[in-house]
Amino acid sequence: MFSVPSYGGYDPNAVMAPWYWLIFGMMMGDAGYGLMMVVLISIVKKIMKPKGDTKKLINVLLYSSITTILCGVLFGSYFGETWHPILFSPLENPVQMLIVTLGIGVAHIFTGLIVQIVNSVKAGHWLDAICDQVSWILVISGICLIFLAATRTVGIVLACVGAAIILFTAGRAKKGIIGKITGGLVGLYGITNYLSDILSYSRILALSLATGVVGMVMNMLAGMIQGSVIGFVLSLLIYIVGHVFNLVLGLLSAYVHDCRLQYIEFYGKFYEGSGKLFQPLSINPKYIQIQENGGN
Repeated sequence: MFSVPSYGGYDPNAVMAPWYWLIFGMMMGDAGYGLMMVVLISIVKKIMKPKGDTKKLINVLLYSSITTILCGVLFGSYFGETWHPILFSPLENPVQMLIVTLGIGVAHIFTGLIVQIVNSVKAGHWLDAICDQVSWILVISGICLIFLAATRTVGIVLACVGAAIILFTAGRAKKGIIGKITGGLVGLYGITNYLSDILSYSRILALSLATGVVGMVMNMLAGMIQGSVIGFVLSLLIYIVGHVFNLVLGLLSAYVHDCRLQYIEFYGKFYEGSGKLFQPLSINPKYIQIQENGGN
């Protein structure tokens, strides 16, 4: 769904895939829905026998069910109900979940910067690696450490060192002293872009809460009508329809927003597209599948 890597460029799948599965699982964050994903997607694969890109997409969702189950167990979420979380419940501790998601965002962005550092070093551009990537790692790490009393001094030093590197080197390609000073100031202003990128990971919290709250509401609606036999039967219908609807809605939201975090916040730190797929000469026959129908 994204542009092909440039010739001699870096294929991002090796570092992107683990992050995609982790973030997807956190966005869904429910062990019950993870089990539903395994069952329903396996049935779809068995009946439809998808091929090509459709098969790849279904496999991505199937693999993501693993992290969905793991995150659900860690957060104690089962079909919208909280039960013995190993870490904590996002519904009961949204601020703590927000801190975790922002930490995931920082680690994700750092991974992209580290990949670009490796690319720059391989190309012999050591100065670019230090000035354009290491400097921002120092600034962001310093800002994070400032919020902790025990590491506040270290954080200030790291942030100041990183900011100084950016200020004095961001305009190195400009001509004249004015151009270099302006380039340095503009480069330092880039901190707003990094902060907005990190805040974008709060969508993990939003989707996790949305999935849990909708599931909990469905359980409450079903429980309100369980006073009789007919009510119990209707409640089963609410359980099935409600949770399937929530699962589909959650899958669509997690897929779209997880892709956004990969393609914009992550790829933007190192990825260069504009490549072309290698398509050698080959036979590409067209065929029609004929299905027998009752011996006619």
